Amino acid sequence: MKTFEMVILADQNNKLYICDDMYYKNGIGFHDSRGHDWEAIAFDNVGGLNEFIHMEGWDEVEPRKMTLDEISEKLGYKVEIVESN
Repeated sequence: MKTFEMVILADQNNKLYICDDMYYKNGIGFHDSRGHDWEAIAFDNVGGLNEFIHMEGWDEVEPRKMTLDEISEKLGYKVEIVESN
């Protein structure tokens, strides 16, 4: 799927997409794996705007299934699930 197709789809279904080390999600925009925004100059590395728009290889990122222990280990502290209001 090309970038422009992915953006349209992501804006409709609100899912996360990835291509190489670039992510996109509606409301967040283009970012890296740590959630940092991609600065405009980063797009120069893919050959300019036209090539970026037609870049292929975008895939939906499936939710990662983790236990509370796994989440706690990743974060470095205990996590407790509470119900939202």
